[in-house]
Amino acid sequence: MMNYEKIINSKLFNKELENSKLSNIYLFLGEEEGEKDKAIAKIKKIYIDNSQDITNSSGNYHLENDELSEAAEFVMLPSIFYPKKICVMRNVEGIKNNQASKNIISQLFSDELRQTILIMTTSLNKVPDIIPKSVHSKITMVQFWKFFNSDIIKYINIESKKFGINISDSAIQLLMEKTGNDIKKLDEAIEIINFYNQGRTIEEKDVENLVNDGSKISIYEFINQLFCKDTRSLSMLKNLINEGITEGRIIFEIIKHLEKIEKYHQHIKAGLKSSEAVTKCGIFAKNTEAFLIHTRSFYESKINKIYSATVKCDLVRKMQSKHSELISNPLLQLVNEIVHA
Repeated sequence: MMNYEKIINSKLFNKELENSKLSNIYLFLGEEEGEKDKAIAKIKKIYIDNSQDITNSSGNYHLENDELSEAAEFVMLPSIFYPKKICVMRNVEGIKNNQASKNIISQLFSDELRQTILIMTTSLNKVPDIIPKSVHSKITMVQFWKFFNSDIIKYINIESKKFGINISDSAIQLLMEKTGNDIKKLDEAIEIINFYNQGRTIEEKDVENLVNDGSKISIYEFINQLFCKDTRSLSMLKNLINEGITEGRIIFEIIKHLEKIEKYHQHIKAGLKSSEAVTKCGIFAKNTEAFLIHTRSFYESKINKIYSATVKCDLVRKMQSKHSELISNPLLQLVNEIVHA
């Protein structure tokens, strides 16, 4: 493994990663969080063997939330099953500057921890004071500068062309606005656009429909839009996952709603009026109009088809490790299938 005694820029660092050159300890500086996340994902892919469960082999800790002790425990406790580990310590500038913290930091830089890669991040453009100068030479320091608007436009055009996407200038401007020029959010948005793209030029209205601005939504809003076959549910899924809603919970809510629609059709067949069937399905009055749209879009044969696809999605999800990219998530495939059913 290699290390540097000076700060290098992210472009040079990415070239080093292309050659699979890794260090034991990293410090990522600067405000460009999306590029940091992409670099972390690359390091995990290079270092963690395919046979290992990457979820168990890596830990993610927010030190501004006083999680230094938990991070240290993850690093220092040996593991028979996962000897190679990666510990991501975010926002190290948030560590309390006291003796207890300094002692833990000194232990983390021990040469005995050679099989664990330590990745620290800070939004500062300088090394936080909590990291002693005596260990600076052990650290690969990488600067992630915030992109200018011109850089973002160039980035969107390059990434779009990789997928064969034609995107208008006005669509690019709206995409920048909705993602806040965050590289990680831009990547996810381009993935969703590519998933939906049918070979035509992406216009402003497409970005409006497909890309959420990151504001919080409830899982019930998502279910409502999904069964209304609204393409915005693709970006809503991304937000739910980013907010920590588990894939299992999302699948559970999809199945539960399918069962309600199925019960509605059964009640209608039994001779009940529509209003009576809705009540028996436990639908609140404010949701009645949307639910009736769902029942018209999903009759019995479609329900069976979507139910089978949902069960299959759940099996695939349980067999695979955590998905680092949204496009590889079987839930995205399922949501797209429901929207276009």
